[in-house]
Amino acid sequence: MLDALDEGKQVVVDGQQEWRGSYAPCLVDGVIDLLLDGHRGPVSFQPERGWTDAEIARALAAVAGHDPSRILPMNGEAAMTGLDEGGLSYLPCLETVLERFVGDRRRCRDWVEAGEILLEAAE
Repeated sequence: MLDALDEGKQVVVDGQQEWRGSYAPCLVDGVIDLLLDGHRGPVSFQPERGWTDAEIARALAAVAGHDPSRILPMNGEAAMTGLDEGGLSYLPCLETVLERFVGDRRRCRDWVEAGEILLEAAE
């Protein structure tokens, strides 16, 4: 989705589906922090509840510096924002997760492109 936005494309996402994803590096950081702190017992790493895929996509577009109107919801759109029914989660807030994802993805893309240029030069 971020790659499509960075390429200037519109993105079609489900406007009814509740977002249930998480970004693995944030999850791993949270688990490591709890282990280092000696935490015992059950914990939750559930993402913030009450967001549709379309709302997450628009938030991602905004964090990445793109126009959120380039996100096109299919199947209509449910208004879920602010209906957080979940309990305490050890994941960072959504904006922090999206900012980290955008930075990580763009750095990764730059490294891959630099590696391809080096391979072409070596041939």
